[in-house]
Amino acid sequence: MSRSLTALTRSRLRVALVIPCAEGDPGFFPDGLLEHACARLQRDGHEARLLRVYYEGNRTADAEVQKRVEAWLEGFQPNLVVVERLFDQAPFANFRARSPNTKVALVSWGDAELAQSVDYTIGTTPGQVRRGTTRRSPSAGELAWAVEQLANSLASGDDARQIPGVSQRVGQQTLMGPPATPRPLMTPFEAEVNGECIASGAVPRLTRKYLFGNAGCPYSRAPSEEAFYEGLELPSDDTLSVLGCAFCRAGGDYQKQPEAVLLDSLVEQAAFYAKHVPELEELVLVDQYPIRYLPKLLRVASSANIPQLRWLFQARADGFTRDIEHIRAAIQVATDLGHQLEVYLTGFESFSDAELRRYNKGVMSHELVRAVENMRSLAAEYPNNFAYARAKGHSMILWSPWTSAADIRDNVDTVKRSGLLELFDEIGRNRLRLYPDLPIYYAARRDGLVLDDWEQDDEGAGRLKGYGVEAAWRFADPNIKTAYRLAKELRERLGRETEIDQLASIADAVSGGEGLDAERILRAIGDLERSVSALLGPRDQSQPASSGNQRCATVLLSGPCNNGCLTCPNQATLHSSPPAASVARARESGLPVLLAGREPTLSDQLSSLVRQARGEDHRGVGMVTNGRRFASEAFTKELRNAGLTGASVKLFGYTADMNDAITRDPGSWHQALRGVRNLLKHNIPVEIRAEAHQQNLEHFEYFAALATKLGVRALRVSISLEAVSLLRIAEFNVALARLARACRVGGVSLDVSPLPWGNQPGDRIAEIPTNST
Repeated sequence: MSRSLTALTRSRLRVALVIPCAEGDPGFFPDGLLEHACARLQRDGHEARLLRVYYEGNRTADAEVQKRVEAWLEGFQPNLVVVERLFDQAPFANFRARSPNTKVALVSWGDAELAQSVDYTIGTTPGQVRRGTTRRSPSAGELAWAVEQLANSLASGDDARQIPGVSQRVGQQTLMGPPATPRPLMTPFEAEVNGECIASGAVPRLTRKYLFGNAGCPYSRAPSEEAFYEGLELPSDDTLSVLGCAFCRAGGDYQKQPEAVLLDSLVEQAAFYAKHVPELEELVLVDQYPIRYLPKLLRVASSANIPQLRWLFQARADGFTRDIEHIRAAIQVATDLGHQLEVYLTGFESFSDAELRRYNKGVMSHELVRAVENMRSLAAEYPNNFAYARAKGHSMILWSPWTSAADIRDNVDTVKRSGLLELFDEIGRNRLRLYPDLPIYYAARRDGLVLDDWEQDDEGAGRLKGYGVEAAWRFADPNIKTAYRLAKELRERLGRETEIDQLASIADAVSGGEGLDAERILRAIGDLERSVSALLGPRDQSQPASSGNQRCATVLLSGPCNNGCLTCPNQATLHSSPPAASVARARESGLPVLLAGREPTLSDQLSSLVRQARGEDHRGVGMVTNGRRFASEAFTKELRNAGLTGASVKLFGYTADMNDAITRDPGSWHQALRGVRNLLKHNIPVEIRAEAHQQNLEHFEYFAALATKLGVRALRVSISLEAVSLLRIAEFNVALARLARACRVGGVSLDVSPLPWGNQPGDRIAEIPTNST
């Protein structure tokens, strides 16, 4: 069936190859497949054009993008449109309605997409593995070949349904073509890297390219071995993936090429991109198990004069731990040759063991955490040549049809306890996508959780994240549906920085077992936002929060803490940047420097960091602290001499019993008060940072009297939704009003951190004068 257009006597086609991307950038979706297919079609004599489309996730902006895509199609008038990841069908359906002779083909990596506006689907009939145990994963080579053959068949008038791996939709029926067969990428390797772009905002720079290695994944444990899938009836045809992770199509089928052939192919791809992409910085290996050949690949690439780049690879968590010595060897080679390595994608999916069993991950939560610890260890050993949290391609699924309050709690607790936020962005957005060729889809259908269409105000994750159209589903627990809605609303209202606090507050609220009233909770938060705004008064947010307050450049430190607060905001993220480098960047702002994060006073570098922050210009240096180490007068003098000029001391209660119950450390309150007195004694201005907590709401106004008793004239309230409890927001609003009245009466200045800060330190502190000593 392999035919070149030069051998044909029929028409030369106009072919549009479209790569849609969500969220304003390509993310980690490989673009090389259609780039390669476009170059092949051009070689065959077709007029092939590549279009990248960048959606924003904003309905207004995306509607404009849709119009521009339609206009581009109208201007080009292609005979064939080839699109990958068809999460927005509108532009193609609308154009196809006006141009009925145009054919639309969807490229799929083996998933049975539910798209209605396509004529052909490429990749849905990959056939079974040689052992006949599961569906085979299509390779980039066979998909690109099928695109080329489809265009050539349409040009010559042949029956496209005879092309292996190509199916045709006729009316409401899909006529499956013959199974595909494995094929390598066509040589010489070439790709169209200079395509056209449509975006509502700035077009992203293309600095990352993808190298296609072995298809499939070696993980082959069957979901049927899990009790969750016991007795589940599955179709008996070869369109189903029945091995590996229950939500993934690649398991049980690692198509391992001979090593020499594989390395030659990867280096040929890398050399092409190094020559034709001037801003190239990263090469991503599209291979589920590249660890064993990484050292040889780097050596061969260096011999081929591939420039020094960042090489990104993926690894299962258990595989990373098991093969850590192979990874260490690869890092050593990268170090010797001047390259960098990063494990950019590990499918963690969940830190709830119950969800991991439903996903058939084959690992438990503690094994996932151990893998991260191993990654951190290697990054500490090779800071310049190995990374694991820079690209943040790691996957986590917080929401599934079966998610329970306990699952949310397990995820939140593990992320906070182990500092895992460094791995993820917006974990509250990530939910399971169901496709009808996977075991987990049939489990959801068994449990009555698959819908004909999405419920009101829901559209799943596919379109939002840029994946193909998925099956609609609902939550088994109505309370979890409300929790998902609250997570979305709070993230949009309060931002991403405090998302783990938001999710923790939701987990606590839903754990009560009673029906959640989302409207009541959201109204209470709206009332609190208005109260905070009224207390702060109208102000230019670029200016100091109030007289006696200063805006600072904040440096967040990782490390231990001598309190044991359950609602600590600083556990979830580890700050990998060296503290001295962070202080240097903070000084570049020209602002006073604020040291915060975990408990800064426990840092063994603290005095030198304070001196560095102070600098030769005697910059103001503040600190957000629990104050306990300042109970030592010698320590206080040391930091005063180093250049500390202000402190924001966190107090969690207005009595010793209350404070120590929250910090879970007896004696912490008395130490903190001695610390405040020592700071004042040595002329270091202090503000009390009252940490709002459901245990201190009854007489929250007593913080004003405590500040007066200590001789402190500035009070700041820090608000954590988790600490206060979503169910007690209205009560806290009343308590805040009482505190404001008490501060006015007592002559104590009051500032309240905006809700989007949570109980993060923010960038404000009571005045920290320049140190002139």
